[in-house]
Amino acid sequence: MASAQLSHTLRLPMADSIILATARTHQARLYTMDSDFKDLNDVELMIRN
Repeated sequence: MASAQLSHTLRLPMADSIILATARTHQARLYTMDSDFKDLNDVELMIRN
């Protein structure tokens, strides 16, 4: 349910919202290279050089 709400609210693809919901449930910081997560405070976007 949480991932569906995140998907709708943040306009994320469902797979991304499942990952984010899981990280938030476990109070874990999410590190990713996926730009779909940009501008989220609890996600660290890793930029490839």
